[in-house]
Amino acid sequence: SDVSSAMTKTGVFTPEKEGTYTITATAKSGSAKRTAQATVVVGRTMTAAKQVAADKAAAVFSSSARDQVDKDSFTLYNAAGAKVEIKNIAFSGDGTEAILTTYSCFEDGKTYRLTDGVMEYSFIARVGKPAQMKVLTTETTVAKATTIEYGIYDANGIEVSAKYPGTIRYEEPKITNGYIIEEKNQIYMTSEGDTGTFKMVYTSQDDPTLVLSASAQITCVAASIATETNLTLTTEE
Repeated sequence: SDVSSAMTKTGVFTPEKEGTYTITATAKSGSAKRTAQATVVVGRTMTAAKQVAADKAAAVFSSSARDQVDKDSFTLYNAAGAKVEIKNIAFSGDGTEAILTTYSCFEDGKTYRLTDGVMEYSFIARVGKPAQMKVLTTETTVAKATTIEYGIYDANGIEVSAKYPGTIRYEEPKITNGYIIEEKNQIYMTSEGDTGTFKMVYTSQDDPTLVLSASAQITCVAASIATETNLTLTTEE
């Protein structure tokens, strides 16, 4: 396929995917023309960096990096050039995004640089005031308490619960053959096909007037088809 869009006018080739590429270069001088070809083999590479939460950045790869990199494979720098310590690493479901959690939250509006030792990319962090809440869990396994995952997002869609901790309470719970374990933020149901509905309410720890809520329905499914989280945390600390 044509990958000319990955080539600059000065001849710099920056492919977005691994593979074998044939590059053809043509030089002209008057009526004379000479053509040369080169074959380039490109392996897995880091193609971008982005912020995904108040304390998380993602290194994006051209193919799965699972089992290929760990948290020590990366270095994150703040705007002043100082290293930002990385706490742990997780991977997206397809392994193409390495999610790096930091010990401290990013500063809003500041530029950060992330490198894997080969490629380096920068991003501008956004950490705004909470504006929306979402319940992320949609299924629970039969007779197994499941943590109800949720997110608190700013106006830019960045998850900011690490920056704005708060308390959670439940309103209007209707759980068929089951119950909510509020102190553990879990739901439990006993029969496949049962459903549980409720409203989750978040109150900011620092500002009691900042209250967000989200309604949700969770379905009880058999263990073999229960939905698992798309992030897998390693044991590295």
